[in-house]
Amino acid sequence: MQNSRRTFTRSLILVVGLIACSLFGLLVNAVYNVHEAGCESSCVGKFSQLSLAWRNFYDLNWRFLSIECNEYGDKTLSWLKVVEAVTGFDREKLTCPSNNGVAYFVVTGPGAVVQDCYSLTEKDVEDGIENTVVFLEAATGTGNRQKTLQLRIADIGELLDKNQSLPADDVHPLGRGMLFADGTMCRQVKPLSKQQVQALMTAAGHEDVKRTDLVAEGFLTIKFPHTLDFEH
Repeated sequence: MQNSRRTFTRSLILVVGLIACSLFGLLVNAVYNVHEAGCESSCVGKFSQLSLAWRNFYDLNWRFLSIECNEYGDKTLSWLKVVEAVTGFDREKLTCPSNNGVAYFVVTGPGAVVQDCYSLTEKDVEDGIENTVVFLEAATGTGNRQKTLQLRIADIGELLDKNQSLPADDVHPLGRGMLFADGTMCRQVKPLSKQQVQALMTAAGHEDVKRTDLVAEGFLTIKFPHTLDFEH
């Protein structure tokens, strides 16, 4: 009888321990999911503010944001100053809530919508503002990229993996965030080829890469649709 009671007690302790471990695991998972949901909501909110800043700048100036220069061609106005003035964001607020090593970058340089010393209008974006990315999440990196939060099209190779594709989940667990020139935010949920990325980031026409196709094929998911109507 004593051996039976002792065995029963040990079995009971083992069962209770297993149940406690299971409950703890469920609790940790629930806390993680709540945390990620909060981060995602904050991240989408920041993209929404960037979208409004992008639209407000166009409404006030009848042109898209650019890296402004003085008469000698020196860059005098960082895009960060414009975004800060419109949204109240400082540089720290342009950091991803899920990963402080990731920030929101503006795509710049020859071929981009946001160019140096020259401003484009909607009509200049030949492949359509709905097919052209202007902001995206990327690792902050070092040097000038970290300082300016500008991603030059010529430097896109820095983000590609060994297969020459842009990973979807290396900066955010739910996929890389992107803001298109029409104000639509998407998350990249499957790797994109170098050719697809370059087509999305350039304003040139005659490119056989459309956002609607990428959404239909499962490369992108739309987080919020555009609410912008550029008529100037």
